[in-house]
Amino acid sequence: AKCHTWIISIHGHGANGRQLFVRSDVRRNWLPDFLASGCGILSPNLRGSLWMNDTAAADLDQLLLWLKEHYQAERFIFFSGSMGGTSTLLYACHAPHNVAGMAIMGSTCDMTDYYWFCRKNTNNIQVLDEIRKTLENLYGGSPLEVPEHYLQASTLYDTDILKQIPIYLCHGENDELMPVQQARLLAKSLADAPHFIYDEMSGIGHDGPMIRKTTALEWLLKVAK
Repeated sequence: AKCHTWIISIHGHGANGRQLFVRSDVRRNWLPDFLASGCGILSPNLRGSLWMNDTAAADLDQLLLWLKEHYQAERFIFFSGSMGGTSTLLYACHAPHNVAGMAIMGSTCDMTDYYWFCRKNTNNIQVLDEIRKTLENLYGGSPLEVPEHYLQASTLYDTDILKQIPIYLCHGENDELMPVQQARLLAKSLADAPHFIYDEMSGIGHDGPMIRKTTALEWLLKVAK
């Protein structure tokens, strides 16, 4: 069957493409609205926690091309959080022609700063140590050793591209896994974009933005070309 608009949901760190369907809070908060929209849904496996490196981006290129060829897909709206949101920002800079709009929920945009946040880990959160080690493996060391690799993966410095794409950016004020300061910096850089919403949730932690699904999806379906 033909389906011209597709919702692309990229999973978080440590998960895979099944996350949308098997993680109870994601399934409860996002999947009903995705299904009700009448859009196609793609929740891809991108070889684990690759944070949209070149390999993951190439895989996604091929998946979206397949949807264009076999389902006449014309418009891709990305709706992802955490590592998935960070990956979406990176993919939008890599292939802006494939991203008609995006909802970014509780994500990060400056990998150098985020690496040091993970390394400091003042609250001794296990997943932050896991993410730090993953980044070291992906980029070949710390930001002191390979600063150019972290800069290349930091979409905070590619806002000229991002300004051309409708973005709903939502972040919890008390996010313990991805600091809100980065979302604020990105929002400041995108403030003059023609289609941009920044939604900061007071007193809310990392998973809080999931409840904004209806507002974000309705807006994106309206403004995304």
